[in-house]
Amino acid sequence: MVEDFAKVTAEDAKVAYRTTLHQSLYCSKGYNLVVRLEQPQPSFVPMPKTILLADDSPLVGQTLYKFLATEGSCELCAQAGDGDEAVSLAKQCKPDLVILDLAMPKMNGLEAARELKKIMPTVPIILFTLHATAVKDSFAQEWGIDLVVPKGDFARLMEHVRLLLLPAS
Repeated sequence: MVEDFAKVTAEDAKVAYRTTLHQSLYCSKGYNLVVRLEQPQPSFVPMPKTILLADDSPLVGQTLYKFLATEGSCELCAQAGDGDEAVSLAKQCKPDLVILDLAMPKMNGLEAARELKKIMPTVPIILFTLHATAVKDSFAQEWGIDLVVPKGDFARLMEHVRLLLLPAS
């Protein structure tokens, strides 16, 4: 009888699940088999948080991409080479966070931050710049920037990304 139990097909189990959680299943062998199936647990996998990076240095983008790949819960949705392109890409990809360089062609990071806050007022913006010591927090906030991080300090940048995007564990 145990051998016959092992021969119940996956299709038999599907039929049992579709009808009820407790089902007397008539098998092709001619006997009834009581099957109790557990309620399936929903497998909720949260969508990764998206980040838009605007920096005219491809090396910064490559490095940030590597850091985000190890994080797993965040991903780079777009990369812009200047502030004007950042504003355009933000309208398309609607990021959860924006990281801007200060010194970029066409539109600098401060101007881009101001424009981005107009279209996405709740999205946090980090200014990631070589000039971090020169940019005071109060000045940055006037332009719509939430945090200023020195360029090159990727560990600190990732710490701030986690604080802004990921719920406390």
